[in-house]
Parts: sequence; structure tokens; C-alpha cells
Amino acid sequence: PDEELLTKMGVPGEKNVTLYHPGGCPLCNDTGYKGRVGLYEVMVVSEQIQQLTVEHATSDEIKKAAVEEGMRTLREDGIAKVLKGLTSFEEILRVVV
Repeated sequence: PDEELLTKMGVPGEKNVTLYHPGGCPLCNDTGYKGRVGLYEVMVVSEQIQQLTVEHATSDEIKKAAVEEGMRTLREDGIAKVLKGLTSFEEILRVVV
């Protein structure tokens, strides 16, 4: 991948990255995908998250706190799966806002 794509993915400067693109065949109806891969965003409800909820904080404030505590977003989980060769970046862009 070129540097521009790696920057879009949030992994600029990576050198040894192999990205796969779906090819398609009769078994997958020429989509290049067979089966499903889940994307997960799990937020642990810590004391800080509880306090923000009680204080009626915005969802952006809660998300920011959760990410600071180590939560991986759907997009980040998707990019990790792209880097593992489980899906394509185009598919992640299609399904994750």
C-alpha cells in the first residue's frame, strides 16, 4: 500500500504491510468474501465511565474517556483485521462510519 492509504488507515510509516483485495469466484458469488467477520467495540464500564454517565456527559465525552482507558473502536478493530488479512480496507470503509 502507498503512504496515503496507510495514513487513511491510521498506520502511517508501516513498512511491512500486505493488504489483500477480494478477487471473487463462483463460491462467493464473485464478491471475494465468504462468511462473516465480526467487528467489536467493547467498552468496560469503569468508575470514570459510570461517573460520566451519572453526570449526563455526552456520548463523545464518554467515548473519549473509554478510548483513553484502552477501548478499541469499531474502525480500529476493522483496521486490525485488515492488517491480519481477514478483510479489505474498502470493506471496512463500507461498513464503519
